[in-house]
Amino acid sequence: MSPVTKMLLDLELKGEERGEKRGIAKGIMKAAKKMLERNMKLKEIEEITGLSKEEIKKLQECG
Repeated sequence: MSPVTKMLLDLELKGEERGEKRGIAKGIMKAAKKMLERNMKLKEIEEITGLSKEEIKKLQECG
């Protein structure tokens, strides 16, 4: 495999990893929003999602 091909494959994999991480983050945010809609306690949402209290409050403000 040429160095250029290897570099391109590495860049593609890094892009896939970033996309995957973004997708996971979006899923967590979506779940947290649903929990807020169901009036779950902030502490419970923190424990389940791993989000900070500040992050959850921002979601609350954004609606």
